Amino acid sequence: MLTYNYRDIAFSPYSERWRERRKLFISELVGSKRVQSFSHALEEQVEQLIQSLSCLPPSTTEAVNLNEKIFALIDGFIGTVAFGRMSGAKLLKYNKFQQVFSEALVVLSAFSAQDFFPASPISRWVDRIAGLEARHRTIFGKLDAYFETVLSQHLNVGKVQSDKDNLVDVLIGLWKGQGKGKR
Repeated sequence: MLTYNYRDIAFSPYSERWRERRKLFISELVGSKRVQSFSHALEEQVEQLIQSLSCLPPSTTEAVNLNEKIFALIDGFIGTVAFGRMSGAKLLKYNKFQQVFSEALVVLSAFSAQDFFPASPISRWVDRIAGLEARHRTIFGKLDAYFETVLSQHLNVGKVQSDKDNLVDVLIGLWKGQGKGKR
């Protein structure tokens, strides 16, 4: 469910379709030109991290949670690179993306009878009784709503302040057949 029926690059089975997706991913999304174009976003996030750490008073004896600071840096970088500069009004209700993402990781790492006995119909019932299936549906709903919001903002021209330099815009361009790989 969380992998959209194995339609992604990470979990889809090896096939001709997977090879095409991987080639497109490498050439359009993580090629050296594209990665270099994201350097400004990383520099901006590192500057914000340094600024937030340098604003601490020298006499402060409180501990600084570097996990939060570094996660904020990574979150800001990935958010800028992947989603561009989103208009905040709609995304404010999805401000807890970090929490939802963490929940998804916990659910994916939880014991699932279907992982060990995929052909057994009993394993699905075990997961259902244990509540794992309901947790999957809840997390999927939250993640899907977030992704739908991001897509709708990028599809509505003028809502996203972007210079077409983010991954969502590149993927939308490829989807509409404007990129190199018209698939």
